[in-house]
Amino acid sequence: MRRLVLLLVLLPLAIGAMAAFAWIQAGKDRYEALEQEGMALARVVRGAALEAADTLASAEQNLANRLAAVARRADYVIASTRAPAERLLQEIAEEERVGQIFFFDADDEPIAQARWPAPIRTGSNGLMRPGQKDAMQWRDAKAALARKRPEAGAVIVEGLRTNVFGTRERFGVFYGRGEGGTLLLRAGAREISALHDTFGLQPLLDRVQAVPGVTLVRLSPAIAGAAPQDEGAVSLEGPNLRVRLPVSASGESHVIDLSLSRARADRAVDESRRTILLGALLAIALALGAGTVLLVRERAVRRAEAAAAARLEEERRLAEMGALAGLVTHEISNPLNSIRVALGVLEDTSDDSRRIEVFEIMKEEVERMRHTLEGYMALAGADRRVRRAVPPKLLHGVRHRVAADAAHKGVDVHVEVAAEAPNALGDAIVLEQAITNLARNAIQATRDEGMVVLSWGPDERGVAITVRDEGPGFPEDRAELLRLGGTRREGGHGLGLPLAKRFIESHDGRMGLEDADGGGGLVRVTLPAASEAGTGNG
Repeated sequence: MRRLVLLLVLLPLAIGAMAAFAWIQAGKDRYEALEQEGMALARVVRGAALEAADTLASAEQNLANRLAAVARRADYVIASTRAPAERLLQEIAEEERVGQIFFFDADDEPIAQARWPAPIRTGSNGLMRPGQKDAMQWRDAKAALARKRPEAGAVIVEGLRTNVFGTRERFGVFYGRGEGGTLLLRAGAREISALHDTFGLQPLLDRVQAVPGVTLVRLSPAIAGAAPQDEGAVSLEGPNLRVRLPVSASGESHVIDLSLSRARADRAVDESRRTILLGALLAIALALGAGTVLLVRERAVRRAEAAAAARLEEERRLAEMGALAGLVTHEISNPLNSIRVALGVLEDTSDDSRRIEVFEIMKEEVERMRHTLEGYMALAGADRRVRRAVPPKLLHGVRHRVAADAAHKGVDVHVEVAAEAPNALGDAIVLEQAITNLARNAIQATRDEGMVVLSWGPDERGVAITVRDEGPGFPEDRAELLRLGGTRREGGHGLGLPLAKRFIESHDGRMGLEDADGGGGLVRVTLPAASEAGTGNG
């Protein structure tokens, strides 16, 4: 009851403390969440940039293949047609929509040029003469040819080049003619622009720029010594959060520069704090209401539990007493039957030697009953009994007490005593009763004509006594067998193992249930040793 009252006091305080912590943490998390969002968005842009670079490279390869096919066609047309090369190349450029076609002879001298869209027509033949061609274009083409000279029938790709203004242009192929000379085909500005518009990064940057809260996103060339680390860099700059993330593709290094507004994060924190405040107030109200209800019910439940516990304890005590009484009855029934038979023999005989034998049997059975009763009574007064050295020959007494049970099932009870086995410290009557209970259980579990082995030997704790049977072994739930009435054997009373365990523990010993090597069950008992040595073979 006091705990419940204390809980009613502490719970609102705990809720208030958690709400205060959440209030403060919401402000701290404001920039962390914004940083994570900005970094995640920058990584998306970087992934898209790398993907765009791969896609652009694939598109360039397709374009190179198309230009190479046009170059082979032009080579064939020039070789098989007597028409002027200038006109042939112009027709091919217009049909295939190739930006520029340059024709060099075997000495790298310019022969003809064609362009699409078509150049301004002048002169009687409608085409500009080579002398009127753009000298800069020819010089650029010749310089490129000097760097890349293909073999006959081979194709060399002239990849996109970046000029001083940062734009990308001049994509083409060199084709070596079989008759000598070289064809240089370059894609037009429109086709290159279409490549960038379709496969480039700018459309993605435009979509990211449209995301709410993004104030800036761009891809800038990396400056030596100023590029951020591979994991990126985050910084607060005025009302914005700036994220810089490096990206490298095709041997070029750039930096993704992304800025996010902090206004959205501030609004989100304000909303979170309002929710925290309302939730804390509601939780405190519910806690106080529920605590009051529980306080009332707790009193009724405690009264009911106390009454139920008292009834259960009384039932358990009565059941244990009844089971114990049944076991005591079972233990003394055999001696009483022997005495009854002996009295009948005594009445029917006049032979003095026979009478003496009968009297000895009766005395032995009475002594057996006394030992049994004293063994069970020893539990209540174990601390007041005198403990002495108990020799290993105790096992022979146990074998004698269970001889009738063993003979009934045809079980052989074997005793093994280790050399220089120590004596145990305890009450011989109590220990004999405990081992007898274990031996009886072992006999009942052993198959017919099997064997039960009782052994006595040294142990690191003192004395080790084991009882091994040839039965099915113990179940997994062995703790149930050590509870009074917990037997799983039909007709069993469930007191042998529990009482034996109590007898052993009353002597500061231990008892455990194990699986024997080769099958069967094994009960291991450890007891403190007496100071004097044992009798060896018992």
